[in-house]
This record gives sequence, C-alpha cells and structure tokens, in this order.
Amino acid sequence: MAHDDAINGLVASKGIVYSASLNGKIKAWGKEGKNSHALKGILEGHKEVLINSVIVSEDGKWVYGGGSDGFVMGWEGGMNFESWKLFNETKAHQMAILCMCQMGEFLCSHCSGSADKSMGIWKREAYGKLNKVGVINGHEGLVKCLQASPSNIGSGFLLYSGNLDKSMMGSQEYC
Repeated sequence: MAHDDAINGLVASKGIVYSASLNGKIKAWGKEGKNSHALKGILEGHKEVLINSVIVSEDGKWVYGGGSDGFVMGWEGGMNFESWKLFNETKAHQMAILCMCQMGEFLCSHCSGSADKSMGIWKREAYGKLNKVGVINGHEGLVKCLQASPSNIGSGFLLYSGNLDKSMMGSQEYC
C-alpha cells in the first residue's frame, strides 16, 4: 500500500513518481526492477494538513505540495531524499488548494486552484521561492483542476480550469 489514506495527486519527473495524499505526505517512488517501485523518500509539511496536489520543477530540484490549509509548501533537494528540506511555506489561498500545474520554463510558471474559487499565478524565483503575480476569479464553484499550455499568440501561456460549477475557463496569461 502506497499511503494509508487517499492519493489526491501524482506527478513524475526524472524517473521518480511523487504521490500526494490525504495523510499529509508526499512520497517519492523510484523504479526497481522491471515491474515494481520502491519508496525513496517521504516529504512532510504542516501537521494535520491534507496534501491535495503535487508538482515538481523541471530540473527535479524542487517539489511543491498544495495543502488543505491554503499553503503551498516547497521542498528542496535532489536525488538523495535524505537531504530534502522544507524551505518554502507560502499562504496561497484562503481555503484549501485543490490543484496545481506548471508551465515549463516560463518565468510565471506555477498555478494553483482553490476551494476559494480563485486561481493563483506564481513566479518561481531562481532559488525556488514563490511570488504571487496574479489572481484569476470567475468560477462560481471551487477550482478542481488546472492545465497550462504554451500560447500560440505572443508570450505567456494559456491556463485552463475546471470546476464543480460544471464550467471550464480558458485565460491568456502574460508573465
């Protein structure tokens, strides 16, 4: 069994699969043999907080989890999971973060969706810290899923969001 509670998010990077769970942990799994994976490390953030989503920087150096307390927590490390440390705790939303996504090498690369019906646009600094550069409102229900895509018009990216109000939104973001 991977976790002792429901798994809410998965992401893969550099041969490692990260699972975010209602038990408040992000676990890192590495492939072992042909058909199995072994636990490589466990990332823990705030006590009594559910982790609803997980994203990993393209270089694998930073892992971010979205919590039920509205915080984005960031861990810094590398392939040696014993050295990982919690380095970033950003109050991102007034309510639970339900989803996150990122868009490659854009300066404005992280997005978060929340039970507070908003989406946060974040800039990741060179040292991994996050700074909010914008907020998108417009949904009548909580933001359940996000996906970013490169824009064919100008710079920036397109951010798509899905919601419990049965709507989908698309928005052009310039960062």
